[in-house]
Amino acid sequence: MKRFAIACVFALNFFSSGGAVSLDGRSEVIHKTTSYAFANGDFARGLVFLGGGFSVPAAGSVSLGTNFAVEGPIQLNRSGKIILERDLLMQGNASFASRGTIAAEGAAILLGNDVHMTERNVVHCMGDMVIDGNGHTLYFDDFAQLFVDTHATVTFRNMVIKTGLTAPGSPAIALSGGTSKVAFDNVVLSLGSDFYCNNGHIFFHNDVAVSGVGALVYRSPLQSYVAASSKLIFDLGTTFSYAPATAANDLFYLKDSSSRLVCNGASLKTTFTGMEISRGALLCDNAVLFDASAGTVWNDIRPVVIENDIASNKVYNTTTQSPVLVARWSPCGRYVALGQANGLLHIETIVDEVMTPVITPVSITSAVNALVWSADGCYLAVGQENGTLRIYVFTGTALSAAITPVVLGAAVTSLSWSPDGTYLVVGSKDNAQQVSAYSFTGTALVQVGGFFDAGGDVSSVVWGANEDVIFIACNYAGVGNKVQVLQFDSVTGLASTAAVASLSAGLLSADVSSDGRVVVVGGDDHVVYCYHFSDLAAPLSLCCSADVGGVAYSLSWNADGSAFSVGCDEQGGQIKSYRYTQNALYAIHTPFDENAGLFLTSFVLGTYPVTTSNTVNTVHWDAAGLYMLVGDSLGCLRVFKRTNSSEHDAYTVTLRSTQGHGATLIGRAVAWSPDGNLLAVGCGQQNIEQVYVYAYDHQTHTLTLQDAVYYSSSTNADDGVHALSWSHSGRYLAVGGQAAAAVGGFSNTHTCRVYEVLENHTLSPVASIHYGGQVKSLDWSYDDQYLAAVGRSPVTLDSYPADLQVYSFEGSSLTVVASRGMTGLNTTVYAVAWSPDGQYVAMGGGVPRYNAGFPIGNKDAFRMYQFDRQADTLTAITSKPYARTTQSETDAPAIRAIAWSNDGRYIAFGGYVSGESTGSDPAFGNGYLNYSVVRIYTWENEQLAPLAAYSDFGGAPIATSLVWSHDGYHFGSLLNKRPDTSGENALIIRSLDQMNALNQVMPAKPSNNYESWYYGRPHIVQMVGDAPTCASFHPNGRIVAVIFTTGAQLLLYDLYEDNDPGYCDNHAALVLKTDQAHNDGQLDVAVHAGAQVSIRGNVVCN
Repeated sequence: MKRFAIACVFALNFFSSGGAVSLDGRSEVIHKTTSYAFANGDFARGLVFLGGGFSVPAAGSVSLGTNFAVEGPIQLNRSGKIILERDLLMQGNASFASRGTIAAEGAAILLGNDVHMTERNVVHCMGDMVIDGNGHTLYFDDFAQLFVDTHATVTFRNMVIKTGLTAPGSPAIALSGGTSKVAFDNVVLSLGSDFYCNNGHIFFHNDVAVSGVGALVYRSPLQSYVAASSKLIFDLGTTFSYAPATAANDLFYLKDSSSRLVCNGASLKTTFTGMEISRGALLCDNAVLFDASAGTVWNDIRPVVIENDIASNKVYNTTTQSPVLVARWSPCGRYVALGQANGLLHIETIVDEVMTPVITPVSITSAVNALVWSADGCYLAVGQENGTLRIYVFTGTALSAAITPVVLGAAVTSLSWSPDGTYLVVGSKDNAQQVSAYSFTGTALVQVGGFFDAGGDVSSVVWGANEDVIFIACNYAGVGNKVQVLQFDSVTGLASTAAVASLSAGLLSADVSSDGRVVVVGGDDHVVYCYHFSDLAAPLSLCCSADVGGVAYSLSWNADGSAFSVGCDEQGGQIKSYRYTQNALYAIHTPFDENAGLFLTSFVLGTYPVTTSNTVNTVHWDAAGLYMLVGDSLGCLRVFKRTNSSEHDAYTVTLRSTQGHGATLIGRAVAWSPDGNLLAVGCGQQNIEQVYVYAYDHQTHTLTLQDAVYYSSSTNADDGVHALSWSHSGRYLAVGGQAAAAVGGFSNTHTCRVYEVLENHTLSPVASIHYGGQVKSLDWSYDDQYLAAVGRSPVTLDSYPADLQVYSFEGSSLTVVASRGMTGLNTTVYAVAWSPDGQYVAMGGGVPRYNAGFPIGNKDAFRMYQFDRQADTLTAITSKPYARTTQSETDAPAIRAIAWSNDGRYIAFGGYVSGESTGSDPAFGNGYLNYSVVRIYTWENEQLAPLAAYSDFGGAPIATSLVWSHDGYHFGSLLNKRPDTSGENALIIRSLDQMNALNQVMPAKPSNNYESWYYGRPHIVQMVGDAPTCASFHPNGRIVAVIFTTGAQLLLYDLYEDNDPGYCDNHAALVLKTDQAHNDGQLDVAVHAGAQVSIRGNVVCN
C-alpha cells in the first residue's frame, strides 16, 4: 500500500508545472517537467525533482535543499540568488544560463554529467562551497565567468575545467578580493586562453594539471600554495607566468618537501619582479624553458589606429566639441564607456584595434562626470553634474536601466564599486555630504550608514584591494586638502581612520595600485605624490613625487602596479607616465606621433598637427595593462598602446663606466658572468697581467678589480688573450689566446686554460690543453661538460688540422673527444658557438679548405655540426656561404662572430665581406644583401631560414662581435671599420621585432660621434672609440660592455637614459634554492633523461 501511495502522489505531481510557490517534498515526491518559476523567498526541499530547470526572479532568493537532481537550465535573471541548504546534483542538460549568485556554507554542487557555464554569463559564489565534477567536465563558454566574492571559498574537485576565450580582467574563474580563495583538487585545467589570477589565494591539492593553449598568469599580490603530497603539472605547450602586482618574489609556495611543480614541455616565466622557489621539487621533462625576463616593465607608449573625434563623427550626432570628461574600459577590455560634458553617454566596442559603437548614444541631459563598471562587467554606474546617480545593465549589445535614478544633493564627482560589486561608494562636491556608500541588490540602491563629511569637495573615491578600505582625495580651496583612507562596514557604513596625509595643493585626481599599497594623487600644484598605505592605524607616508608640468586632472595605474599615467591641462597639454620602482618614479618615454614619425617629449592630444589648446580630462588603462584611453577637452577619445620589453625600441645609450688597462695593452675579449656580478677582460701585447676579473655594482655601475693573472710573457702585437668564456654555472672561466707561457698558475704553454672562480672572486687554475697556435674563440656547453675551441694553426688530429676541437671537462682536466678541420694552417676560424640545448656546434671563419663531412666542393664559411654525446662525434648538418669563394691574403673576408639567441630559435653570424656576390646566400635575394655584414637566421628542425640581413655602415666594417641579450629581446652588433676605409666604428642594438624584414640597408652615418636615428622603428647606433673588438650583454638586458684595442679601454653602455635600478635589479631572477643534500625545507630540481632545459634571462640555482 505504501508503495502504491507514493506512486499516486508521483502521478499527481508529475505533470505539475506552475510556479511562484515553494516546493515542499518532505512529505511527498514533487516532479516538475518544465522550468519552474520560483518567487522571492521560496524554497524547494526534500523529494523535489526539477526536470526542466527553474528560474529565480531578479533580486530574489530561493533556498534549495532537494534530494533529487536538477535537469535543465538555471535562470537567475542577473540578480537572483540560490541558497544551497544541501548538496545540489546537476545532470541532464543542466546549465547556468544567466547571471546571478549561488550562496552556500559547506554544501556542494555535484555534476552528474558535463555542465556548461553559458557564453558571457557570470555567476557569483558566496560563502564556502565545493563543486565536485565526479569525473565530468565543467565548460566555460567564451567569456563566461564564475566570480568568487570576498570572504568566499570555492573548491573544484574531480573534474576537467575547460575554458574558452577569456580576458585578463575577466578570467573564467575570478577572485574578487584578498579574502577570496579557490582550491583545485584533482583537476585538469584545459585552457582555451590565458587564465589570470588577479587577486586572492589559490590552493592546489593532489594532482592538478594545466593543459591546452594558454598560460596560468599569477598576478595576485597574495600567496598561493601547492599542498603537501600534491603536484601542479604544466603540460606540453603551457606556461606558468609569475607576474604579481607587487614587488614580491615568494608568493608561490610549495608547502613542504613532498610538494611538486612539474614542467612537462612547458615554460616557467617571471617578470622583473623575479620569483623564488625554495621548497619541494621542480621536475622537468621534454623541452622546458625557464624565462626570467618576461618583462612587464614599460618602455614607451604609442598611439594605435583607434580614435574617434566625437566632435566631427556623424555617429555621435553632435556639432560641438563637447569635452570627454571620463572614459573607462570594461573589465574584459572589449568595451569602452565614455561620457561627455553635454550629457551624452557612449558605449564602444574595440576588437582587433577597431572601435565601433555598440549603442546609440544615450542623452541624460547633464554632464557625465563619473563612470565605473562593476568587476563582472554586468553593470555601469554613472554620476552626473546635476547630482543624479544611475546604474545600467549592460548585456554586451544593449544598455538598460537597472534602478530608478537616485538624485543626490550635489554633483557626483567620482564612483567606485567594491571588489565584489556588492557596494558602491559615491564622491560629491558642494555640500556636507561628500561621501556615501550604498548596497546594490541588482534592482535598487540602499544607503549603508550615513554620509561622511570629508571636509571638502571630493575629487576621487577608490575602493582598495581590501573590501573594507576606501581611498578619497579632497580639494577645498587650499584648506582641508588631503588624501585619506576610510573604513567601510556593511552595517555602519563609512568611518575615518588615522591613514591620512594633508597637502597644500588642491587634489583633483587619485588612484590606487592593484595591490592596494600605494595611492597616487595629483592636483593644481603640477605635482603627483605617491603615498604608501600600510595600516588603518598609521598615517600615509610619502614615498616619492614628480613634477608633471601641469594640473593633474586624471590618474590611472597600470594593472600590474608597475607604473601610472597622468592627464594634464593645456599648460602641460599632455599625458605623462611614470614607472614606480623601489619608492622612486622614473619617467617613461612619452607617446610616439606616428604621423610626424618622431618621438615627442610631450604629446598633445587633439587634431593633428599637434596643438596646445586642450586639456586631458581622463586617462584609464585596461585590465591587461596594454591599452590606455585618453579623453580631452576637444571631444577626442584616443587609444594608446604600451610596449613591453619584448617590443622595446631603445632610443639612445648612456655611458655608465670606463676602465683602462694601460696604454700599451690591446683589448680583445670581454664577458659577463651568468649572474651578472662579475666581468672578465682579456688583453694582449704586454708582459703584464692579461686576464682581469671585476666585480660589478648594479646600482652605481662601477667595477672593482678582484683578480688579475698573466697568460703570456710576449710583447708581440698578436700575442696574449683572444678569447674568454664563462661556464653556464659561473664556476669556471675558460681563457684562450696565443703564445701562452708558464704563468698565471700554469706550468705549461697550453693555449687553452680553465680557471675556477672561487668565492672570493679569485682565479684558481684547474685544467689546460694545447689547441695549437692561437685560440680565437671558446664556448661552453650548457651543462659545463664540454668546451669548444676554434682558432688558427691548430694541432693536427686524424691527419688534418683540427680547427674545431671539442673537449670534455670533468672538473680537473680537458680531453679532446671530437674535432673537425676547416681552413687549414694559414687562415683563421674565428668563431664557435654551442646551441643552448648543447646538441649543435656552429663554427665560422674564412673559405674552407676541407670538406669535413660536407659535400665535396663545399666552400661555405658557416658550418653547423650535431654533437653526439654518446659517440663523441660531430656530424655535418648544414652550412651557409659568406664572403667570397677564393682567398689569397691571410686577412681575407671571413665570418668573425657567431651568436645564438638564448632560446635557440635564432642564430646570427657576421664578419667582413668583400662585396663579391658569389659570397651571398641566394635565400636573401640580390642587391645590398650581397654585401651584408650581419645575417640572422631562424633555426628550426635543423634548417636555417633567413630572417634579416644588415648591410654596410659607412665604409666596409667588420662585425667583430655579435651578442644577444639574455632575455632574447635585443641583438647587438659591434662594427669595427677597416683601417683602409673611411668608415666608422659603431655599436648597433636592435630589438627582436625589428628583425622581420630582409634587405635592410643602413642609412648614412650620423654627423657626429653620438647620435641615434630611426630606420622604420628605432635602434641604437652608438659611435664608439678606436677599434672596438668585443661586446658582451649583461644578463639584465640593459648594460653592454665593450672592449677596445687601444689601451684595452673598457666602456659600459646603458640602453636607458635614466639610472632606474628597476632595469638592473640584481634580485630580479628566477631563483631555485636547491637542496643538494636532499634535506627537507629546500628545493630538489630533477631533469628527466632526454629533457632539454633552455634558460632565458637571470636564472639562479643556489
